[in-house]
Amino acid sequence: GSGTITTNNIGGQNTPAFLAYQTGAQTLSTGTNTKISFNTELFDSDGMYDHGTNYRWTPAVSGKYYIFNTVHLTAQAAANLRNVTVYVYKNGSEEVRHNLNPASNYGDSFSVTAQTIVDSDDNDYFEAYAYMYSDNNEILQGGKNYTRFGGYRIGTWAQ
Repeated sequence: GSGTITTNNIGGQNTPAFLAYQTGAQTLSTGTNTKISFNTELFDSDGMYDHGTNYRWTPAVSGKYYIFNTVHLTAQAAANLRNVTVYVYKNGSEEVRHNLNPASNYGDSFSVTAQTIVDSDDNDYFEAYAYMYSDNNEILQGGKNYTRFGGYRIGTWAQ
């Protein structure tokens, strides 16, 4: 017999989606988890990223999401940077982290990315944090080429 082929749920757009960056430098205090104030949007498909107050993304659509946080830290003095940890938080708690610890080979500049695939319901929210340890308070480099926070929906299937 003959049948009908449907294309429901094939392809489509990966929305909601957003990509934000920080326009200026942000100083991080050594030994403290700090929320990154990503204050400029490159895009925000559904207008759900708060770039002015809480610096958080609330996708508002249930599904699985790819989310990442990339920070670029620059030491204020040569070879001061000893440890950098980057986080994605979900609903105010750590969801995932990535750490760079160069042992005794301290550095001047590091870029570190934390990324995850995570389930979200219609009211979950996501934030970007960073931690560093050094001899000084260090500078998180601003600009869309250095420090970014973003995410997009990748599907709705069950595990």
